[in-house]
Amino acid sequence: MLDKPEAAKANQSFLSGLYSTVKSCDAHIQFTLLTGVTRFSTAGIFSGLNNLINITLDPRYSAICGFTEADLEFDTREFRDHWSETGSPKFLIDNLIRRGLSSLDLDCMVGDESLLSSFDVGEMAIKTLLFQTGYLTVLDYEKRNGVVHYRLGYPNHEVRQSLNQRLLTALLPDDSRELARDGSLWELLAANDFAGLEALFRDIFAGILYQWHVKNDIQKYEGYYASVIYSCFAAQGFDLIAEDSSSAGRADMTVRFDGAIYVFEFKTVEKEPTGEAMRQLREKGYADKYRNLGQPVRFIGVEFSKEDRNLAAFEVERAA
Repeated sequence: MLDKPEAAKANQSFLSGLYSTVKSCDAHIQFTLLTGVTRFSTAGIFSGLNNLINITLDPRYSAICGFTEADLEFDTREFRDHWSETGSPKFLIDNLIRRGLSSLDLDCMVGDESLLSSFDVGEMAIKTLLFQTGYLTVLDYEKRNGVVHYRLGYPNHEVRQSLNQRLLTALLPDDSRELARDGSLWELLAANDFAGLEALFRDIFAGILYQWHVKNDIQKYEGYYASVIYSCFAAQGFDLIAEDSSSAGRADMTVRFDGAIYVFEFKTVEKEPTGEAMRQLREKGYADKYRNLGQPVRFIGVEFSKEDRNLAAFEVERAA
């Protein structure tokens, strides 16, 4: 009902009355546990039941719910998108696209307690929605000046892959979507066929007709092109690091595959290539953190042309 604000507010009003009734029965209730996907703000739905303790992020209750080892041993004994098949995140995907959020950003979000604990129907923080629906989880946290900050990320490989598959469905029209899913990325990267890799992405972007750009207003943010490339890799199960941090800065994306490391930098230009993406890769020392691994590191500088709505440059070189 979250995609129908009036219906959502009506449900919220009904629940507020129900919780007021629960509070009036305090003398007869020893313990109550409320659970669900989303917790609305206390000032709204819980005004009639204001003595709740929110244990969502309380470490003392971290093991109160979960699953057993037997639950993990599925009938097929294969890792597949079993969890994501239990529901359709259309409302979530629509919100991500409407707000112009880059898919790279989903892998490295930060939020505080107030952001993760509640929201109002009319003003939903996307981080809160991703966290409370299980698409992001708390990877780490630290306290700064008395405020707890949480680092969010995908809980597992399945969620990252399935969410990005759905993002590709929303980001691309049918023809381009098929190219993005046909498995060519694995074959091309395994063969170090970078000319083929460039041709693949050119074909994907070329399949996005002018009418599609106008209809979906996808040119309103530069992250669209980078999102397509990231989601293509994520949807096919590659080992990815978005916003890969080093002592000198952050590379946009790193792919670890078949004993090699590929560091990407994305830039948007008006029309002609500038070489800025590759210059940044060289000058920022993004390869330094991987040198002791003894694995080859390649830089891939990608520039997108706003005017041509396709790649302006796709440069590849081995890191010195």
